[in-house]
Amino acid sequence: MYEEFYGFREKPFSLNPDPNYLFKSRKHTKGLTMLEYGLASEASIVILTGEVGSGKTTLTRKLLQRVSHDLTIGVMTHTSRVTDNIFPWICHAFGLEHQGKDTVTLFESLNNFLRAEHKANRRVALIVDEAQNLSVDDLDEIRMLSNINVDDNLFMQLVLVGQPELLEKLRQPELRQLAQRISVDYDLEALSKEETALYIRHRIKIAGGTTDLFNDRCCALVYRESRGIPRLINIICDAALVYAFADGGREIDEDLLKTVIHDRVLGGILPIRKAAPKKSNASSPRTGPEQVSGLITLNLSELPTRLTRAQAVEYLSRRHGIPIKENTLYHRHMENTGPPIVYFGRKPLYPVAGLDEWAEAAVSDQPSGTKDADTTPPRIAEAS
Repeated sequence: MYEEFYGFREKPFSLNPDPNYLFKSRKHTKGLTMLEYGLASEASIVILTGEVGSGKTTLTRKLLQRVSHDLTIGVMTHTSRVTDNIFPWICHAFGLEHQGKDTVTLFESLNNFLRAEHKANRRVALIVDEAQNLSVDDLDEIRMLSNINVDDNLFMQLVLVGQPELLEKLRQPELRQLAQRISVDYDLEALSKEETALYIRHRIKIAGGTTDLFNDRCCALVYRESRGIPRLINIICDAALVYAFADGGREIDEDLLKTVIHDRVLGGILPIRKAAPKKSNASSPRTGPEQVSGLITLNLSELPTRLTRAQAVEYLSRRHGIPIKENTLYHRHMENTGPPIVYFGRKPLYPVAGLDEWAEAAVSDQPSGTKDADTTPPRIAEAS
């Protein structure tokens, strides 16, 4: 759309994990080195973790470009679809026939494949992406695969890539045998402020554009809103280029960036939200999970971008201490003075960022003391 206008060969901020666009920050360079070292040193199990959008998949794609010819690699990606048997997915990763076969047959087929590769002097590695989606039982099944390795004969290495929740699972007592076999592990951190600016200009340069499209102040603003997460940086910068192209401008300024960020957050598209207000004193209206009636369904550390009405009620109560009712949230005045509502078909959804901003305004406008659960939330002059 805007590629020709800016002189790009292709979109510089695509969300696809393209290894050709890998920005070799200190963290990403070390992460790739640790992966390569793990494979080269014949480590039994290698772990790579990082936040959503931090660049883990891009690193593994780069790794696949650089592996030696004597290494056979299978990649397992659809971990969320694994149900009660992981072996068909492992066999599928290596191109082995798996349809209609029971677990014993699949295990024997995999075992024969690994021994044949070993006899041909080829090492085998299985890369499991999004490994945090696997159950404890599935992870233990993967651990048992390392039992195939006998004495000095390493038949298969395992590379588990996942979000920080993977580490939490590996700390469970049921997986202590798996944890003890981890030889190499690395946690991929977000980019710094300086690295974010270099990252933006690196991707523009690779795409064939001029690197001064985003000045230092704009890069700093992108860093502040993205927290240095590459995927969020890409979302913001791509939208900024679209907005500037629509306005006929060739440079990105701060006002345009602020408009982009506001529009994306308001629409619930950009997963950025302000931190909840801190507890100021004992009388401040806050409730913990033990004070919320009914079943707790939300994991506050891993929220979807948009919440259903019931989830929004629970979120406002647990995060912000506003014990609101669903029918209150349904009132028409919420559409004008409260969090923005988007619709999926006829189903209303509430962006988390909008809920946070509305709740902060509601708490600051309310007199000190405990709120009445049956009270309609205070009207806000203007929704942020």
